[in-house]
Amino acid sequence: MSTREPGTVELLLLFTAVFIDLLGFGIIIPNLPFLVKDFTPENSIMSAEIHYTLIVAVFSLMQFIFAPVWGTISDRVGRKSIIVIGLGGSAVGFTIFGLATDLSYLYISRTSAGIFTAATLTVANAYIADVSPPEKRGANFGLIAAAFGLGFALGPGIGGLLGSRSVFGLQGFQLAAFFAAILSFLNMIVAIPFLPESLRHGKRREKLKISMPIFKTASLRQNGNVLWYILIFSLVSLGFSNFIAVFPLYALELSAITELELGYYFTYAGLLLFFSQTLFIRPMIRRYGEQVVLKSGLALIAFGFFAITLAPSFYWFFLTNTPLILGISLVNPSSTSLISNSTPPTQQGEVLGIQQGWSSFSRILGPLAATFLLLVTIPKIIFYINSLLFLIILFIAFQHVNESPGRTVGAWPTEQPN
Repeated sequence: MSTREPGTVELLLLFTAVFIDLLGFGIIIPNLPFLVKDFTPENSIMSAEIHYTLIVAVFSLMQFIFAPVWGTISDRVGRKSIIVIGLGGSAVGFTIFGLATDLSYLYISRTSAGIFTAATLTVANAYIADVSPPEKRGANFGLIAAAFGLGFALGPGIGGLLGSRSVFGLQGFQLAAFFAAILSFLNMIVAIPFLPESLRHGKRREKLKISMPIFKTASLRQNGNVLWYILIFSLVSLGFSNFIAVFPLYALELSAITELELGYYFTYAGLLLFFSQTLFIRPMIRRYGEQVVLKSGLALIAFGFFAITLAPSFYWFFLTNTPLILGISLVNPSSTSLISNSTPPTQQGEVLGIQQGWSSFSRILGPLAATFLLLVTIPKIIFYINSLLFLIILFIAFQHVNESPGRTVGAWPTEQPN
């Protein structure tokens, strides 16, 4: 028996699950700062800005904690049930957001969203690992990354559009939140009968020990270079979150632009991520392999951060920022594929969860680091620092992104029933 190719329905459902989670995330983001401002009492000990930062951070903190936990549980009980739970939990989180009347609702909704989005994103990748031959995992992981990019592109636009409307007595943020909740709920309903289980019983963990897998990262040394792959993936997340935090300030400093123009840029960035993942990743990995694609992506990111500083005005960013976005689209699926191909079948969920967990931690650290640097320097200097950082990461990749001694990448047994 050999590893079967994932069917069209499976890939479509996985794509939709990740897409809706990121779409919902994007839908909420344009409405969140206004709600935080409205709900923060004038005599509050903490300002609205601090509350906003904490509410955003708690989402990534929950992913940091729970992504490895969900992944480990899925190694024992299977993938389908965790994906269904993730979709249902996301629907609940969006609903709580739509019912918000004070700050506590916002904290609870984003905490819930972080917990259950961690389930969907992590286990969708583990599902792909279960049903894809090692040589085709990178391409299929690219499809999940494409869903991420498309959701990131369309979510803020939909959220902004719905957030500015009022229908049947529902305020704009309620329309946005309930729309996201309905999409998640419908996806869960469709997944229950149509998404088959990917992890057969012979490939599951024999026992389930609930612990904090994120603290077991050092034990992965036995899995070849997987720690280096996780480090690279996490540093890319740090650089990208750093960019998201700093770039709007730099764009406003360079040109007098509106929120709409900035929204156009992020829509362009998300669509570029989507199309590069769907059109380029498969043929590039098939021809050159994950290692070459990963190193090429890191080189593009290093150049891309430097190129940002060359733009003389805002609309030049659509050109100068393209290498950065293309580099990210190359690194994420190729590094995930290398991690998966260096991991035994019974640990796919746990290790991919650890990957997502450290990536989430990086998304907390990135904006904090950007905020600190902005206190002592200007945005352009931060982009120079990021460019240098990724040159160092590229050097690390040339040292460690290769086939582990004594093991061919992807050599773990991955048989599945046909």
